Amino acid sequence: MEGERSPMERERKGRTRPERGVRPFLMNLGLVRVAKTGEVKIAWREIGITSLLVALLTVLLLPRWQLQTPTLAVGDVAPADIKAHTDFLIEDEVSTQQKRREVEERVPPVYDYDPQVLNAIEQRLAQAMRIIETAYQMRPPELTGTLVDSPATTLSPEDAARVIGLEGFTVAVNREVIAGSPLFRERERAFQRALGVDLSEDTLNALRRLHYDSYLRDGVMQVISGVMRRGIISSKDLFSDPRRQGIVLRDLQSNRERAIADSAAVFDLNEATEAVVTAARTLNATHAPAMQPVIAEVARRLLQPNITFNAQETEARKRRALEAVKPVYFQVKRGEMLIREGERVREEHIPRLKALAAEKRSADPFSSVGGTAIFATLVVGFGLLYLRHLQPKIMWDSQALLLLAVLLVGNLLAIRAFMIVAHAWVESFPVVEEGIITYALPLAAGGILVAIFFDFQVGILFSIMTSLLTGVLLRDNLAIAVLALVGNLVATFRVDQYRQRSSILLTGLYIGAANVLTLMAFGLMSANMLTWQRAYEALFGLLGGLLAAVVVSAILPLLESIFKFTTDIKLLELASLNHPLLRQLVVHAPGTYHHSMLVGTLAEAAAEAIGANALIARVGSYYHDIGKMLTPEYFVENQMGRENKHDRLSPSMSALIITAHVKDGIKLAKEYKLPQRIIDIIPQHHGTNLITYFYNKAKETEDPAVQQVQEADYRYPGPKPQTREAAIVMLADKVEAASRVLTDPTSQRIKSLVQRVINSVFMDGQLDECDLTLRDLQRIHDAFVRTLIAIYHHRIEYPTVESAEMRRRNRGTNGPQLPESAKDHPDRHADAQKDAAEVARGSRLPEL
Repeated sequence: MEGERSPMERERKGRTRPERGVRPFLMNLGLVRVAKTGEVKIAWREIGITSLLVALLTVLLLPRWQLQTPTLAVGDVAPADIKAHTDFLIEDEVSTQQKRREVEERVPPVYDYDPQVLNAIEQRLAQAMRIIETAYQMRPPELTGTLVDSPATTLSPEDAARVIGLEGFTVAVNREVIAGSPLFRERERAFQRALGVDLSEDTLNALRRLHYDSYLRDGVMQVISGVMRRGIISSKDLFSDPRRQGIVLRDLQSNRERAIADSAAVFDLNEATEAVVTAARTLNATHAPAMQPVIAEVARRLLQPNITFNAQETEARKRRALEAVKPVYFQVKRGEMLIREGERVREEHIPRLKALAAEKRSADPFSSVGGTAIFATLVVGFGLLYLRHLQPKIMWDSQALLLLAVLLVGNLLAIRAFMIVAHAWVESFPVVEEGIITYALPLAAGGILVAIFFDFQVGILFSIMTSLLTGVLLRDNLAIAVLALVGNLVATFRVDQYRQRSSILLTGLYIGAANVLTLMAFGLMSANMLTWQRAYEALFGLLGGLLAAVVVSAILPLLESIFKFTTDIKLLELASLNHPLLRQLVVHAPGTYHHSMLVGTLAEAAAEAIGANALIARVGSYYHDIGKMLTPEYFVENQMGRENKHDRLSPSMSALIITAHVKDGIKLAKEYKLPQRIIDIIPQHHGTNLITYFYNKAKETEDPAVQQVQEADYRYPGPKPQTREAAIVMLADKVEAASRVLTDPTSQRIKSLVQRVINSVFMDGQLDECDLTLRDLQRIHDAFVRTLIAIYHHRIEYPTVESAEMRRRNRGTNGPQLPESAKDHPDRHADAQKDAAEVARGSRLPEL
């Protein structure tokens, strides 16, 4: 239909052009995101932290400022002894320049041999011959001249017969007639333009007499191709330069090169002209001898150099040769006296004093600051991209981002401070070189702290960033950068071992051992292993690992307090059953306490099965229901056979009481300063689950005319589990509650129960916002089953053996026994029915 767009047009119209500008860049870095509602959220605090981090890194990575050596001129008196503070080299400029001149003179010039020049000549000649041949094929009406005006010609009998056979429609025109026409003259000028040369009138007359024989093309190419394939150069002056050994000839088509030292290997233009004339004389004798001088003249005019000087490549090779020339140095050793106090400065002092000043002088401030800022931005940008793809939650957690920035900056500040102390120590006690003392730097302290506060992925990022920054901070020291990388990686790979403070010291030993092995590797590579210097390096490398552990042990409690981060050490303290909250829970809500302990056991096993943080899962399970201790009698596990208070409440009121324990739990957790990660589990372990029992009860008594029952009123407020640990606690909580109503907990029944619970939670969408996979759910299922089977295993019923004395005492103390008929008393059946009802009611209240 008219006006209807094709599918391709609709698709093209539906496409959106990619955004450009700052916003897409910040979105790629994870600092800007678009919510499902379309709202753009900008992480202003995170952007500020990142910008401040780049600025601080730029300042810290700038070269160290040092006191400048006083500027002295020849004849001045040295105000003090001037010694070399370190080993340095002084360039012998005269010898270096002489060496560079010699190398530059030995670089041969580069010439390009272009085979396409001959092809171009052949194409021009072929085009020119086509122009002439078309002129000979024209008929009289196309010519400005006529047969009457043309010179008389004698036709051969064959041509006469052909003319007679045309019956007056075709006129025979011989080549002499055509050649005499004005249009043919124009075509001859086009012939010369196509050749790109001007031919003499004698040559043109000779060509007319020869009727521009087609052999002209073959003859010219035959004599010219041999000369041009050998190569034609404009001048041979370079071959006479004794400083150069000929030229380098580069074939532009095959890109092959060959050196030419003999000038006879190529022609210049004069030699090429003589060679063409000589070759024309030896052409095939069957052709008219008059053709040979014409071929020689045309070929001579078409000759052109096909070997040209490549100035750009020649200069590039000279430049590379000069860059490869190593300057001529002589060394000044550390501590060497350059000039004594009171001594007059002589000419030979100047190079040493200038070299010493250059060693101490900072780089150009603008270029140095700019380059350092660019490097710091690249490193931080790489870190942001890494976190965006692997740890996107940290990108929007200003506290976590700030802690990472503090650890990075603190690491560099510690290195700076250590280097100042080391320099002062060496100046006062020059026993060990300053470079060896740097191996005692606690480079891995930050890596240990990141492994304690974060996880393996962030630890890998911190290791890479620290090694890069340390390598720039301590320039020209590859070993330090490698030690920083290896030490931080060792600390990261022990991420699951930081459960007590002694593990930090053990990690320090591992880092020290890794430092020793790394320094041994560098020693072996330098073929200088068995020396005292290597022994000192190994000793200080081991000391560096131990210092890192000591530094971490000292500042860890401070960082925990400032940033409110939860470490495994802190979690182990919370896992103690002597914690005030747990002690209150066991007193006020013993059923909830027992339930929490079992949930902790299940959650810990499941977390270990999928590689989640088992300690957080266990501790979160201990505190997930602490809100119930404020109203314990409203929860079935604490009723212990007493009256169920919900029987006298409306379903909506019961639902409000049940959901209130979440808010009460959060309030208690904050009051007792529990970590935020534990507080988050309290609401998340319920998610937005439906309180099924009271919802169904409300639906049974619903009166649509008065008020409709809304499902949202009977759901927990959420949020859904955001972490794997919170999801595991949710599943463990439901599985443990459901397992209590199993009458005969066989392994098969336990498996079916766990599978039903997990499927129910999964189908309800409660796991949509966490990182659990289907494989994780299967492993959690297996872990739950193993743990529940261990809890509900069958025990052997030991037979009771009564002695005669025990029977006598029982008869004397227990009073009269019930008759056998009493076993069938109606009250007994009523009690049994009541117990069954209680079990059934309990089975319908797992959400309590």
